[in-house]
Amino acid sequence: MTYSFTDFVQTLEDMGVSDVLLPFVLIFTIVFGVLQKTDIFGQNKKNFNAIIALVVALSVVIPLSLIHI
Repeated sequence: MTYSFTDFVQTLEDMGVSDVLLPFVLIFTIVFGVLQKTDIFGQNKKNFNAIIALVVALSVVIPLSLIHI
């Protein structure tokens, strides 16, 4: 049995990738980029900025995923 690209996309949709993963990546990227550009915490604080972006993105995505359950 062969699978097409549309079957693959439908499988990802059924798993909830578009509901959880895509908003997470978008929010994480925007917050991380803003923190890197503004240098709020000083230069070379990439790890600290990543942790803050991770927490903000998860705090938005987790309640959204609980609504869809």
